[in-house]
Amino acid sequence: MNFAQRLQHDHAAALSLLSDAAVPSAARHAALTRLTELGLPGLRDDDFRYANLRPLSRASFAPAAEPAELASQLASLLPARLDGYTRCVLVNGRLATAYSDSAAALAAAGVGATLNDSFEASLPDIGPAERFDLLNQAFATDCLRISSAGAVRLEILCISLAGATDAASYPRLQVQLQPGADMTLIERHLGGNASGITVSTCNVQLGRDAQLQHYRLQDLSLDATWLDTLRATLDANAHYRLSLLALGGGAARSSVRVRLAGQGARLMLNGASLADGKRVLDTVIRVEHEGRDTRSDQLLRAVANEQSGISMTSRVEVSAVAGGADSRQSLKGLITAKGAEINLRPQLEILTDEVTASHGATTGALDENMLFYLLSRGLEADTARKLLEWAFIADVMSRIELPALRRQVEMATVTRMGNAAALESLL
Repeated sequence: MNFAQRLQHDHAAALSLLSDAAVPSAARHAALTRLTELGLPGLRDDDFRYANLRPLSRASFAPAAEPAELASQLASLLPARLDGYTRCVLVNGRLATAYSDSAAALAAAGVGATLNDSFEASLPDIGPAERFDLLNQAFATDCLRISSAGAVRLEILCISLAGATDAASYPRLQVQLQPGADMTLIERHLGGNASGITVSTCNVQLGRDAQLQHYRLQDLSLDATWLDTLRATLDANAHYRLSLLALGGGAARSSVRVRLAGQGARLMLNGASLADGKRVLDTVIRVEHEGRDTRSDQLLRAVANEQSGISMTSRVEVSAVAGGADSRQSLKGLITAKGAEINLRPQLEILTDEVTASHGATTGALDENMLFYLLSRGLEADTARKLLEWAFIADVMSRIELPALRRQVEMATVTRMGNAAALESLL
């Protein structure tokens, strides 16, 4: 069967698992129809030029049934609790009440709330680059809706468990911050199934003067396939601080689209991607300046080892009515082996003269002068290289403001990198 036929077949087979409470049936069918029309990206599709989509040629799109036994698999995946944070756990895209905080605690954090009618209308349209959001809409088995008007600290664990062969996981989050709200949201994607796919969607709306500190950590198994979409809209004077860290996944694609709609809206985006083996990590970011005096700052780092490939595309669009906009992009890549590849693409489209913008992209190997300096101080060659690799991404790690979370992320990062020298410095 071709792609369209498999979509229709798997959707029909999964109807008993798909509720209107997660996604209304009309919206599911509209998403399925449009995705069928768009089809899978081809080799000439610039938005997917560097993505590895080969696993989709054999993947089943039917959502995984809820596993009967979770405890043995979850025990090794759940990270230590963070003080002061309400915890919510999704397993294969469904809320797992047995591993989440109490219903009362979740309700106090805004989980399960009804979102305003303006929510969906505020989000950027789903373009071809975000087409896997359509796949999530068509097959999502649950939807975690969060609405907050106050100060909230929330941790969401999205766990994909190896269960039935060729099973797919569809975590779906919708976050709405009311005017003046202040939220810190930690979103982690863990686990993974080599024979299945994880298709994640997160939609965000920030009201006037709202602030969101959003940490997104993708630490799936090294043979997992992850297709991710994040769409966000910011009203006047809203501040969105977004941290993206891609550690896992054999084939990972993340599409991020942020709309700075209101005057004075601000985005600060920090990201790091680390890959080894033959893994391929692809991130495409689109920032749309629509309001006056908006600002976006992007700091992106990539480290590719062995025969891995990493791509980062950052496109900033400043509309004709977005006078006073300020945009800054810094993309840097570090290649640590001859077979590795990094592609960095900063892009700017500016339709007004009243703008401040800067962008830069550099890719290279380790600084030989710094390496020589460390060797001259008696360090072994491998230790010196690992310390320089760690220093390369330290500016991203330093922007994780929560000490407990920063330590967890640092430990996970050095473990993935196999960086014993950096690990010793953290202990």
